[in-house]
Amino acid sequence: MVSDNSSFDENNDNEIENGNKLSLWGKLLYGSGNISRFIVIGIQAYYLNPFLLEVANIDPYFVGTILLLKQIYDGITDPIVGQLSDSFPTPWGRRKPWILVAIVPSGIIWFLTWWNPDFLDGEDKEEYRVVYYLIVILIFNTLNSCVSVPYYSLTPDLAREYNERTKIVFIQQVFGLVSSIIFTFLQSTMIEYFGTGTLKKAKTGYAVSAIISGPILIFTGFISVIFIKERKFTTQTASKQNLFKRIFRFIIKFLKTVFSALLFKEYVLVTSIFVLSFLSIYFTVNNLILFVKYVVKDEEYSSIVVLSVQIGVTVSFFFWAFITTKIGKKKAFYLGAVIWSVPLILLFFIQENMTILLIILCVIRGLGAGVGYLIPYSMLPDVIELDEKKNGLRREGLLYSVFILMQKLGLAVGLSGSSYILGLVGYKSPETGVEGESSPLDEEQPDSVILTLRILTCIMPVIFNVLACILVFIYKEPSSRSSIIKDSLIDTDDEEEIWIKNTNYNNDEEKHL
Repeated sequence: MVSDNSSFDENNDNEIENGNKLSLWGKLLYGSGNISRFIVIGIQAYYLNPFLLEVANIDPYFVGTILLLKQIYDGITDPIVGQLSDSFPTPWGRRKPWILVAIVPSGIIWFLTWWNPDFLDGEDKEEYRVVYYLIVILIFNTLNSCVSVPYYSLTPDLAREYNERTKIVFIQQVFGLVSSIIFTFLQSTMIEYFGTGTLKKAKTGYAVSAIISGPILIFTGFISVIFIKERKFTTQTASKQNLFKRIFRFIIKFLKTVFSALLFKEYVLVTSIFVLSFLSIYFTVNNLILFVKYVVKDEEYSSIVVLSVQIGVTVSFFFWAFITTKIGKKKAFYLGAVIWSVPLILLFFIQENMTILLIILCVIRGLGAGVGYLIPYSMLPDVIELDEKKNGLRREGLLYSVFILMQKLGLAVGLSGSSYILGLVGYKSPETGVEGESSPLDEEQPDSVILTLRILTCIMPVIFNVLACILVFIYKEPSSRSSIIKDSLIDTDDEEEIWIKNTNYNNDEEKHL
């Protein structure tokens, strides 16, 4: 086992040229890794809930439980992977080995997530379906954590300057959002192509889509890091400790670092803004397919509605990236939140077959929602740098993973609560006719479900946006703290000094144990 004491090797150029600037080619390769991440994010956001409810035919209470356990488990694995990648460098880097080992099996398990085995069909086998999907989803989430956490944790290493980080985040998000558009639209198209209205055809559509998206997930995750060289670390000789003591030491360090991160005001604010923004995003997209099907009653236009949301967000991303440089991140977020919330309020009152109005409002909503993707992600590297300047420690892996942990715990409560509420107000899973899977599905829902879908899809996101704006108001951008940082914090131009201090921190902990 490799000791977690490490220092930065200043002789390694890491393909970062001219003052730690990654070349455009390097930025594009690294940014392409977000394709695999957003394939997962986009398809799961729109389709996992309706798939479990209407194709796997699982009761809403069980679906809520699966989503709850998925998010909690995912949140636990993320900081563990982050801390492990921080603490145990290898000759090939701290992050790359995780990604290269996990990316292929994650693509395989991705297909199993959307496969509905015939031997699990039948009302008397619902508990077996629950166990199957829970196990497959948790395995996939484990592998996904081993890819996504190290991938995002590379960002501060590859870009040491404020503007460079913003460029990399921008490229990542462009790749991610474009891929999300393509593959969520593909998912919708496959379902519609193989036919809506029958369970058998819906199952085929989901399976074919997964067969197409799985290899893309693997390929883009692989090429994003294979040509990127991490900064090298010289590892200290492992101390003569038994395995139990080393594991105990790791757990203590992990808990102390999590606790200290949660006491860091700027970090907590940015994390909370991130959680609220994604709750707003996910409450809409998680229920949008059901909203189109049962409220607007135009299921055949689901792919167009999803596409309109995604296009709106992608177009807005370029706009907000430009606006942020002119008016700052805080003012950009306020403006975006208004553009984001107004169409949601109007969407609450939409009636049956008003599909054109639905598409227009979804596009406008997407134009505003771009700030929810861009602003929190671009704030986090600034906060990580501030943490390094205050403490002289490099712990970006843990900070990124706790950042994602808080998001997933928030989504766990919110999205599982959404499914529980639908079950509570009387949601009915579609029923097949006498011909089984090949017969038309019963697609009517009681009025209480229709009203609940309106509230979950439209009103709850507006509430989250208001709360996020309050926290953005409290948060102070780095530019307003620059003079304080220069006067009171350590000089981070000397990379070696930072890593020496990090090593001393680890050694001091070892002495106490």
